[in-house]
Amino acid sequence: MLIIFTTLLIFIFILEFSGGIAGYVLRSQAGEVIKEKMTNTMQLYNTSEEIAGIWDEIQTEFECCGVTNMTDWENRFDNSDLPMSCCRPQQGKIGISVCNVTVNYVYPDGCLNKFQQYIKSHAVQLGGVGLGIATIQLTGVMIISVGSTIYAVYEDFSHFLDPRYFSPATLLIVVGILVFIIAFFGCCGALRESTCMVLVFAVSLSVVLIMELSAATAAYALQDTVKDLLEEKINNTMHEYDKNTEIKSAVNFMQSRLRCCGYVDMSNWYDIEFTKENDMGIPNSCCDLLGKDDNNKTICNNPYVIGCMSRLSIIVHRSALYIGTGAVAIALIQLTGIVFACMLGRAIRRQKTERERRKWELRESIVNGYQPLGKTDPLTTFPVVYMQSQDYPLKGNTNW
Repeated sequence: MLIIFTTLLIFIFILEFSGGIAGYVLRSQAGEVIKEKMTNTMQLYNTSEEIAGIWDEIQTEFECCGVTNMTDWENRFDNSDLPMSCCRPQQGKIGISVCNVTVNYVYPDGCLNKFQQYIKSHAVQLGGVGLGIATIQLTGVMIISVGSTIYAVYEDFSHFLDPRYFSPATLLIVVGILVFIIAFFGCCGALRESTCMVLVFAVSLSVVLIMELSAATAAYALQDTVKDLLEEKINNTMHEYDKNTEIKSAVNFMQSRLRCCGYVDMSNWYDIEFTKENDMGIPNSCCDLLGKDDNNKTICNNPYVIGCMSRLSIIVHRSALYIGTGAVAIALIQLTGIVFACMLGRAIRRQKTERERRKWELRESIVNGYQPLGKTDPLTTFPVVYMQSQDYPLKGNTNW
């Protein structure tokens, strides 16, 4: 099941990677589609409030007028008037605003060029987000691979290891699955421009990073007592060699796989009562080659002289090294992802604030015939307007 799950993660990673590249490559083909849609919707400006609202928002947001320029509106109105969203809000004036082709504060650029630039830049951003999220998910696949590999190695020798030695590998597998799930928060947050989801992604990834470092620390800490534990475990299982078929199979697997005999050396078998399998009084799994004498008795040729405790301890030490270095290396990659997520969240917040400010100015201009005075603060959700003019001086200020 774990192999199937990892394969699915890799498949999804490839799809996201391909989507990121496709978003970047196809960005140049968006122009014709946008121009056609803009031209068709412009004809409905006077008949559809929804279309009018969309056009007003686009022209205000991108500081543009018409498809190519302001002359595109000539066939939509009987006179030289333009939508109020075609003109830049004037500072320091109170009264009914006017927007037509004769004023000098009309936006000179068309929306097609501005929108194309926006699409192209956001296609690069979309591709970057896709590749970034795919990279984070790739780290999750890498963590699962490291954890599952170490777990499989330990599982082969589970009779001789304490269950706590499985904890770092198990924790890495869980962390890898969490990383893959958390990456979707980052992807959705970036595409939906949700500051909350991006910050949830950053915080969750920080928690995962701590869990990875904890797994690395635990793997290193467990190395100190591994030899004493292995000596006790192997010695106990050897005494159960003839009493339990499962233990017998586990001991034979360990000795044949690691090419070892006993826990210190082959002499450890001399003090254990079991059915002798060859002329040397040791299990056949301790022998490199087996033969037959004239009486058809098994002869052990080239017995293994190294004990299994040293061989198995090397495996545990190397596994701990792989877990530690792998977790730390992947954590460093994810740390970069956390930094970029925080930067993205801040950028999204500023962009949404600026968008709300422009909507507020457009609404006030259309509904109340009012234009903001002085300057506005783009970092607040609703503009801070500093009211000061010759007609309406601030209290205590008469020096004009």
